[in-house]
Amino acid sequence: MIMGIRFLPWVALTLAAVTAAQGQPFSTWMLDSILARQDGITSTGAMTRQIENGIFQEALRAAIERSDDAVQRGRWTEYHHRSVEQGIQEALNASKDALDYGLDRLCLARSLLELPPNGQFDQQALEALRESVRLQPRNALGGLWYYANPPAPYNYHGDASYGDGMYGYAPYAALWGSITGDEVLNLDAALTQLALIYRNARDSTTGLVKHGYQLSRNASWADTATGASPVIWGRSLAWYTVGLVDALEVAATRSPEVVATVTYHRTQALLRDIVAAEIEAVDKSVSETGRYGIWQVVDQPEAPGNFIESSAGALITFALAKTLRLGYMGDVHGRVSVLVRKMHQDLVERFVGHNQNGTLDYFGTSAMASLHQPNVDYEYYVNLPVTTNSLIGTSAFVLASLEIERMG
Repeated sequence: MIMGIRFLPWVALTLAAVTAAQGQPFSTWMLDSILARQDGITSTGAMTRQIENGIFQEALRAAIERSDDAVQRGRWTEYHHRSVEQGIQEALNASKDALDYGLDRLCLARSLLELPPNGQFDQQALEALRESVRLQPRNALGGLWYYANPPAPYNYHGDASYGDGMYGYAPYAALWGSITGDEVLNLDAALTQLALIYRNARDSTTGLVKHGYQLSRNASWADTATGASPVIWGRSLAWYTVGLVDALEVAATRSPEVVATVTYHRTQALLRDIVAAEIEAVDKSVSETGRYGIWQVVDQPEAPGNFIESSAGALITFALAKTLRLGYMGDVHGRVSVLVRKMHQDLVERFVGHNQNGTLDYFGTSAMASLHQPNVDYEYYVNLPVTTNSLIGTSAFVLASLEIERMG
């Protein structure tokens, strides 16, 4: 690990100074910085490529929706098409999708449904991805395995379900059902998977969701009673939360009648429980450290080796602000509104750097963590390397900034 990269006081910038220097919102500035680096349009080959492209494409769509500049919208739309098209070829074989790729592959299906490039293989990819859900292995409760055949060096752990997988799965299921009327893959299916993870991986002390669970309890890390993994990893919690709020939004937008259903209200209640626990976690961080951030191991601020992680912070800032905007939780005396603004400010001051060529950097994003290995204790998570300009981190910051900018 490179010393000094986690808290980076030497690149701290105030919100006023940064916006004044460039004269444009952070969302646009960071998004254009991503494009200047040509990120997201060629496959990195990394295991995270499908989820990182998914969050990047969501950031592009959100920015396109908010822009009133036709030229800008056209440029971003074309870039979105290029990003989607580079991932289509590996999504055309349903059985391979189900066995060799994680649930993150379904991010591509959502992008094809929301802003299709209208390419030759769009429909074939959508059909293969839908079929791959049917073929996806499940545990005895019907819970989806996150990864059937993880590549080396990761171990086969069978029926492990990750909170991470809900970012790809839940919004796609809700969107697909709303568009096609599918009676199997829809918001009900999304809630089933979200609830299984919540029931089996919820930490009883904090109410937060741990990285995942294994129902068979064969893994060395699995809790003997619940199968839960031992650690609340910030980014997995963030993926789960964003998947939850996005699923609600796409279902209500595409099928307004769903708002009156029991499923919709149960999903809302689950979201409220999660965000309430996350707000308490941020409050704990503030009281113990003065930082409005999400820690790598969320419930242990300032424990030896722990650090505030920039992608989880941005994703949860985005999720909390979006939950507030959509009216899914009350905001007594505007406290949550103030909180998310301070969380965003913390990201700006600690993780955003300004380059001489006018682009922005984003520091402090953790490498991927996996449950497909024998040791996933506290030390494993806090010793993961951190990177600069991870597409997950930069895209999450764009989404968080868009939500904060909407607040005015």
